[in-house]
Amino acid sequence: MHKAVRFWLVLICLLGFSSLTLWNCNVNDRGDTYSINVKLHDSISVENGVFKSVTIATYDGVGNLVQADVFKGEYKKADSAKLANLPLAGKPPEPFEIRVTAYKITNDYWIFKSLVSNGTPQIMPPVHYPAPESTSTLVPTRVVILNPVQHTLYPGDSGITLLAKVEPATAPNAITWSLSVSDFAAIGTDGKLKGLKAGTFILKAASTGTPAVFDTCTIVVSDTPEAAPVSVAITNTNPLLLTVGGGTVKLTANVLPVDASQAVVWTSSATDIAGIDSGNVLKGLKAGTAKVTVVSAGNPSISATLDVTVQEAPAVLPTAIIPKAATLALQVGDPAVNLEAAVIPAEASQGIIWSLEAAGVVEIVGTSQLRALKAGTAKVIATSAVKATVTATITVSVTAPIVIPDSIALLMPVPMTLAPNGATSDISWAIVPAVADQSVEWSSSDIAVAQITTDNKVKSVAIGKATITGKSKAKPALTISFQVNVIKAIKVDAITLTPKTLKLYTGGADGQLGVAMTGNDTGAQYSLSSSNALIASVNAAGAVKGVKAGSTVITAAVVGYPAVSSVCSVTVITDPPVVTLTPDQTVDYGGEAAFSVAVKQDYGTVAEIKADMDGNGTFEKSVLANDTATFKATYSEAKIFTLNFEVKDSEGNVVALTRKVTVTAVAAPVVKITDPATA
Repeated sequence: MHKAVRFWLVLICLLGFSSLTLWNCNVNDRGDTYSINVKLHDSISVENGVFKSVTIATYDGVGNLVQADVFKGEYKKADSAKLANLPLAGKPPEPFEIRVTAYKITNDYWIFKSLVSNGTPQIMPPVHYPAPESTSTLVPTRVVILNPVQHTLYPGDSGITLLAKVEPATAPNAITWSLSVSDFAAIGTDGKLKGLKAGTFILKAASTGTPAVFDTCTIVVSDTPEAAPVSVAITNTNPLLLTVGGGTVKLTANVLPVDASQAVVWTSSATDIAGIDSGNVLKGLKAGTAKVTVVSAGNPSISATLDVTVQEAPAVLPTAIIPKAATLALQVGDPAVNLEAAVIPAEASQGIIWSLEAAGVVEIVGTSQLRALKAGTAKVIATSAVKATVTATITVSVTAPIVIPDSIALLMPVPMTLAPNGATSDISWAIVPAVADQSVEWSSSDIAVAQITTDNKVKSVAIGKATITGKSKAKPALTISFQVNVIKAIKVDAITLTPKTLKLYTGGADGQLGVAMTGNDTGAQYSLSSSNALIASVNAAGAVKGVKAGSTVITAAVVGYPAVSSVCSVTVITDPPVVTLTPDQTVDYGGEAAFSVAVKQDYGTVAEIKADMDGNGTFEKSVLANDTATFKATYSEAKIFTLNFEVKDSEGNVVALTRKVTVTAVAAPVVKITDPATA
């Protein structure tokens, strides 16, 4: 199929007024080619005698240049076809910006911007720039890096385009780029900066003719790409009760998976009732109701809502809050505990708003329960619902559960083969479950053949065979063994590992490598190893298993001659399901609510979709091996039900979502009494 992204824009530029209007925006499935369609007003044409040229470029959501000169040149009235199908170099980022610059014959110019997110435009005010001042000198005074402003690279990416400008504009504009460290990235022949391996360095852009004039920025190369956000959950009490002039609440939310960007954006449906300041603090301003929405900054398509009611302040105000316990000790996996406190004086409103100083370690369940999420410390804030200055703090300590190891898995090929006289090879292992103590004590059955070094390597001594045994320190009865063969080294001319690159998915099928040796290979042996077996492991038969997202290198080397080697670059990707779920619903007493689930992902299949339709924490309905499902239930109790949904794919990824069903109370009957005397 052909994928094209088309954007229709109308650019209106009059002598006294200028604006940019996004007229239409949609996405058409027409293949791998992406293009934009731009319509300019006739006032921009050169025939109008005001403007001389136009440039069109695209940028990402933080202002980094994505593609320069999508269009550049004169615009004539008869040239609208030029702009009808402007090709893009690749898929536009989300969100992205279309920037149109119109240059006047007087050398001043206008810039028009539209930020497009999820197909919805946000029109920016046009900006007029005066003509550059003339200068008699041609010596550069300043260099400004335009792209990248800030960026994270990943090994194997296509790279980013480098762009800088020299000031003044009349000075020579040649730029020389350099890196403070050349190990982590390189500038290719195509002029793009490409990541090589994890690390941080300084990128420098200097005037070629005047090297003392330069600009710099910091670039990070990461082995593990940041995961894409798939869900967001509000950790505050929901629904939430505030009082005019009373307690304020720090809004907090968790984005899943935990290694995704946690950046979110908060909005209120009624800012005159419940306002949100720049620190994401919610405050009741006047009596009424409002809905607060949080949206993932990294994926604006996922969101969650919080129902807020603001009430008038009571006559008797609290003076203090006394928690039942000033400290709490919790363990991950324990049931949620009740948060309890008393408001002084007793005749004051006893309403308390529970909130967290920071999200992550614990979460508030319902209105007044606390559950541990991970080991660490946290502070829970109790705030009077009617007087914001009356607060108390509970300090919470969370410990990780004590997990007993179940098994030990070897992450390197076995049996291990070494040349004699001091050759070494790493022992790589993992204990299941991953949260258990990973410590293992290793020993050799014959130290005259092979020994164990202090950093858990096998070191050869003499030709022969030995058994290496590992014993879990947390559970000594749990052991694993493998054989090491120390053999005479035989040299060959070359060794070739194919293919040179592999792309795997966590939980997906293994990749297969082939090894060939050339020259005198009679009796020669080779070993296979992974530079990071926690990313991808390889066995003696050349099967490569993706363990977790990231990059690693598989090396095939001739035993005794490690310089005779060949490598394969492996990238492991996590492909969690992208889930679309019907929003929260409100139904009448005795009414039915239906929720539809749709799942998309690049790799793998849906294993199961489960639903807890009564909110009791038990999944009573499920659909197997299907990427869509619809769940229905009837509700005969006037309250708010919190439903739970879970999607699991064939790779083992799990996405959990919640929705609310608000059931309205039964309306009072209407009774009409007729007086017989007047009937």
